[in-house]
Amino acid sequence: MQQTNRIRNLRLARGYSLQDLAEKIGTSKSQVDKLEKGERRLTLDWMRRLADGLACTITDIIVAGDAPSSKVANIQSTPKDLPLIGGVKGGIHGFFFDNGRVSDFVNRPANLLGVSNAFAVYAIGDSMEPRFFAGELLYVNPNRPLSKGCFAVIELMDGQGLVKQFLRQDDKTITLYQFNPAKELTLKKPTIKNVFRVVGSSEQF
Repeated sequence: MQQTNRIRNLRLARGYSLQDLAEKIGTSKSQVDKLEKGERRLTLDWMRRLADGLACTITDIIVAGDAPSSKVANIQSTPKDLPLIGGVKGGIHGFFFDNGRVSDFVNRPANLLGVSNAFAVYAIGDSMEPRFFAGELLYVNPNRPLSKGCFAVIELMDGQGLVKQFLRQDDKTITLYQFNPAKELTLKKPTIKNVFRVVGSSEQF
């Protein structure tokens, strides 16, 4: 029986082709096509890889009632132990990381279970709309490497935080992209303290 999922909708919303997503999750274009159509079983491993490649949570991928196993937990039933640090804004006057001070704890998404150094931040501002809206929680996995097109939280040396799409980097600079207004930004590496990969987002109330 074919499964219903939101892989295609999420992929198209990010402007990815089948090949783009295949490269992000380390598989073939035909495999992604089969997963989207429900012709291949959507296992927990596939969902974790897709959630990472699409910068979303596992529960974003599954249509209610179609989860393949009880291992896929609703975000509200996971441990509320993920540190919430400061806030980020897609603009030059963003919030600050405040030296990593934990302001609260939020529910941990399934793809960050067991990741001891993971954390969350709030998106502030509108420069990354329609991908991220003000007030959304962004989930960060510092252990995941950056790849072209992924979303990232950037901690600057002055403590300021930004959220952008990662494009490329060289020895001296890192090039990022924002949606609103659409433009590329190039930052010099000496101004950057850390760049963390965003692996999902959600709204928690």
